[in-house]
Amino acid sequence: MTAMGGYLFLLSADWNESSNKDNFLFWMEWIAVWSFADVWSAKGRAIVADIAIEVMVCASQLVLRKDS
Repeated sequence: MTAMGGYLFLLSADWNESSNKDNFLFWMEWIAVWSFADVWSAKGRAIVADIAIEVMVCASQLVLRKDS
């Protein structure tokens, strides 16, 4: 996000023209979207793991109560 802001507001028109040829904003946006997706995916896996642990704890408590 910082690179895109710097590109839009701080660079001169000459640099912007040369960067437009390389599709700078497209690639920075692509990196930002994939970074967000990666973090979202990692957090989702952590949430699913927490839920799985809770389910295992509840199941083991039910089994131990039946044995007692």
